[in-house]
Amino acid sequence: AISYGVVRAYEQPVILVHFDAHLDFRPFVHGAQYGNGSPVRKMSSLKQVGQMVQVGMRSMRMSQDDLADARRHGNDVITMKQYRRHGLERLLDRIPEGAAVYVSMDIDVLDMPLVPGCASAEPDGFGYEEMKQTLFGIARHADVVGFDIVEINPMIDVRSNNTSLLGAQLGVEFMARVADSESYLRRHGRLPVAEATPAS
Repeated sequence: AISYGVVRAYEQPVILVHFDAHLDFRPFVHGAQYGNGSPVRKMSSLKQVGQMVQVGMRSMRMSQDDLADARRHGNDVITMKQYRRHGLERLLDRIPEGAAVYVSMDIDVLDMPLVPGCASAEPDGFGYEEMKQTLFGIARHADVVGFDIVEINPMIDVRSNNTSLLGAQLGVEFMARVADSESYLRRHGRLPVAEATPAS
């Protein structure tokens, strides 16, 4: 539920790339707008959020109505099965190269045994290396301007804190790739224009 508050603070237009086992596009029930079942629906109303790409959906708890609503809004929904069939290129094809992207990752996009500290885990999700390489691909392709990882609950994690450590490692590795990307270096004035533009 924190993602909406973060994305709301952006003034520039962004593409939302949302990794999750669930759509998080549930309608507001009894006036409750800020639960963890509907942040993507909330973000869809923000003027700075244009395109929305949702990846990893596979839960039997998702409703057909929510999926229809998301698609009617124009969201690109890539299920886990579709991602495995078509790979990273299908995702990157949805994002213009160099576009400003906000990445929101629910830890339940990973496979259930990897994330015991997540109350909404689902089977048949991303493996760690698969997720890492997907994030690295986005860092190379787009201008990542923001990132969150949500739904890690240390109170239900195993004693060795596997879920927290996995989330922290993914976050650090992704941010390192973003900080080393051409778009980030150019945005922060650390890449000379001559080096940023290949000679024709």
